[in-house]
Amino acid sequence: MKKFNTKRVLSVILEVTLILISSYLYFIKNHWWFYPAVIGVWLFFDNLSYLAGNKTILDFILKNKFPKFLKIYLFLALFGLAIEILGNFLLNFWYYSYLSPLI
Repeated sequence: MKKFNTKRVLSVILEVTLILISSYLYFIKNHWWFYPAVIGVWLFFDNLSYLAGNKTILDFILKNKFPKFLKIYLFLALFGLAIEILGNFLLNFWYYSYLSPLI
């Protein structure tokens, strides 16, 4: 089992904070609850993977391996875009409802 360094401890604090904020926003019926949840849950699973001994995306960021991080990020962004185009526009598997403006 790996030990947490200072940056990892800060990521755990941030993870818990974001998940709690997201939970609060969900319970008060704020439709922006999803945004902090994505980062908080990602940090949670990243830290679990780190404890299991795997290299993680956060390791690439913390160890200044930005080119490798950007390659993975770009690949996943293009993969997500391809899924969106295929599923939403070509096959009509889902649609997005219109949210009224906040003002």
